[in-house]
Amino acid sequence: MGPEADLLKQGGDGSPVVPGRVRVREQVLEKVARETAATVFGVPRGDVRVDLGEWRGGIALRVDAKIGIPDLSDDASIAAHANVLDHVAEKQRELQNRVGEATGREVHRLAVTITGANVAERKRVR
Repeated sequence: MGPEADLLKQGGDGSPVVPGRVRVREQVLEKVARETAATVFGVPRGDVRVDLGEWRGGIALRVDAKIGIPDLSDDASIAAHANVLDHVAEKQRELQNRVGEATGREVHRLAVTITGANVAERKRVR
């Protein structure tokens, strides 16, 4: 037997292959996506709703979430942030990458609906 036979006895990381299969329920993937979305959007997980389905060998996500924004009376913080549409598009890309990394599945579709905003409390300097 050649080197190809050795590859069949190992996992991609060089570990021995264990007979059987691994199945991750859709509910687990949804929870991972919800936790990740809450982190990315800077809101509590109760402010995030996720629908997930299998699509073309990967996953499709629909996320409804509030988004964390700076205090609107804080001019410096407002100036430092992009406009809302650009900010959400950036967060959408970040969410797609992070969910893909966390689940090991490619995110083929991701629809994000912003349902509200959580305004950050302005920190006072003494």
